[in-house]
Amino acid sequence: MKLLMLNHNVIGRGGYLRAFNYGRELSSRGHNVSLVTISEKRRFSFEIIKHDRLEIVKSPDLLWGRLRSGWDLWDTLARIAHILPKQFDLIHCVDSRPTVILPGLALRHAKKIPLIIDWGDWWGRGGTIYERKGNILDLFFAPIETYFEEAFQTRADGVIVLTKALERRALSMGVKRNKLLKIDHGADTRRIRPIKRLSARKKLGLDTRAVFIGYLGVILKKDGELLIRSFNEVLRNYPKAKLLIIGNSNLSQNTILNELNKIVFTDKISYEKLNLYLAACDVMVLPLHDNIANAGRWPSKVCDYMAAGCPIVTCPVGDMVDLFSDGNKGILARDNPETFSKAIMRVIEDEDLKVKLGKNARNYAEKFLDWTVITDKLEKFYLQIIDCYN
Repeated sequence: MKLLMLNHNVIGRGGYLRAFNYGRELSSRGHNVSLVTISEKRRFSFEIIKHDRLEIVKSPDLLWGRLRSGWDLWDTLARIAHILPKQFDLIHCVDSRPTVILPGLALRHAKKIPLIIDWGDWWGRGGTIYERKGNILDLFFAPIETYFEEAFQTRADGVIVLTKALERRALSMGVKRNKLLKIDHGADTRRIRPIKRLSARKKLGLDTRAVFIGYLGVILKKDGELLIRSFNEVLRNYPKAKLLIIGNSNLSQNTILNELNKIVFTDKISYEKLNLYLAACDVMVLPLHDNIANAGRWPSKVCDYMAAGCPIVTCPVGDMVDLFSDGNKGILARDNPETFSKAIMRVIEDEDLKVKLGKNARNYAEKFLDWTVITDKLEKFYLQIIDCYN
């Protein structure tokens, strides 16, 4: 098959990671994949990078910062001009912002080929955009985000969702069950693997005697507050504990805890160091307040935690309920500092529990979340949609 994937992120962010892993796996199976994403800097010209059968196309965009995320009219028109002369068998839209859905619909109309929308997050209608630190841009974009999130789902030939909440929302909007597929986010079990904790700390120069509680990436405001307050509770019993914030983060580094050397920020790191930092932690945490934004998304970081074989503490919110309700791969704790901190300390205090949770998490990731397994489902869905379309 010749496949077109349209994405509204710059490389390395958001839905791009999902699209890239799909594309890499599909291309290894003999499919030709063209993945269009937003250039980090280019404003007037395309950049094309080829990896065998996977072609990454960076489109020009006139906007900047957070606005460089799928809203630019120039980017939209440039993409349409770029893809219309080409031949594809199927269009895969990763979410439905203007630079994705409008070129997708234009090509679908011109070439009479099926279009799939891949819905990864609940942004509008009370979702993530309402949970971020409020500013004028968020207030302005909220209704626009909601419109683009909802207006095109029933017009697609197929819809993929990451969570049960999005599945229910899609059905309530009128998406037909036979055109809908729920797929979990994949885990990179080949590049992220279990490493001995002591070995990882020595390679990173971290204190081998300290207790490290890890968190990866950015965090919503309320979840960040839960993380800091829970860590404060842990410090009452473990004064040598440290909070390790891995990768790019939106948490403030100007905190009292940071001044006391209780928080370690790695900032941007390589993929290889990501694996080491995950392995260096006694426990990885994923604090989630019970709200629409968290119920409607699949936090991709949890797949990295599991691939690395980390013991995990999170909250019974959204799809995390089914994933961890058996208590064998991670621990669920209510979204308050007292309960969440107790769950963290339970893992810290029990080395056998650490080993059990980490081993089972890794085994689950290999069996059910590996990108090969996830792409098997996607490929079958492609063939089903193409068959129905013809």
